[in-house]
Amino acid sequence: MPLHGIRKHRAMIPSYEFFRSVEWVWGIWFLSTILTAVWLWKAFRSWKIWDFKDLLRGEEGGTYTISYVLAFPPFMLLVCAVIQSTIILVVKMGTVYAAYAAARSSIVWLAADPPYRAKDRIQYAAVNAMAPFGSSSSMHAEWLGISDSGTRDSNAFDQAYRSYHPAGPAPEAYLARKYQCAVLKTEVSWSPYYPEENEDVTLTLTYRMPLYIAWFAKVLGTEDRFVPITTKVTLSFEGAHQAERQRQVSGFPMGIPYNSP
Repeated sequence: MPLHGIRKHRAMIPSYEFFRSVEWVWGIWFLSTILTAVWLWKAFRSWKIWDFKDLLRGEEGGTYTISYVLAFPPFMLLVCAVIQSTIILVVKMGTVYAAYAAARSSIVWLAADPPYRAKDRIQYAAVNAMAPFGSSSSMHAEWLGISDSGTRDSNAFDQAYRSYHPAGPAPEAYLARKYQCAVLKTEVSWSPYYPEENEDVTLTLTYRMPLYIAWFAKVLGTEDRFVPITTKVTLSFEGAHQAERQRQVSGFPMGIPYNSP
């Protein structure tokens, strides 16, 4: 591969990618966090130790608790909004990482032949990167029809985890649910499908994240219990560069063998 055909790819992800498809979530997270903090500050600032003593002395002390009882439901809604929006934003960070991993796979494997080999490798890279951010909830597993026994790929993921942390605290069923959720809800696409030499490849990763709080779907305007999170990454194609564009007949990008679990 000639040196003049190599171009330094964009290693830095633009900051706006951290907001793509979750702009409203950032707003909800910021507003709910501020309101929760202000609410707690006002509640504890007005609370006095003798209020608690009056409550213990007799029924007349119960008047001090009425305002707290009335305020508890909306306060819990705020807390739920903070928790759910935080989880969504954490998963958004995961899609940025996974999209970059899949994009790096695409700029090499798109030179492989047959074409399905590249698609499998790119999807595999995306799923492996998204697995830590997949849901381990048994509730979500029931929605998705996921089994705790796992699959061949999820078992390979579990073995990889054990190789790094033999006494790891994560149960096998926990890892199996996370991996299978990532498999079912992660989608990748790229353009152009067959890039030319030094052409930029834009990969789009979409992860349909299952929500923990049902009413949050109504706030975001989604029709079901999953919120789509999208990230795009653009890198320069680094496959085999030839005078006349030909696919690798060996099935390996740049003639390099590759073994997967």
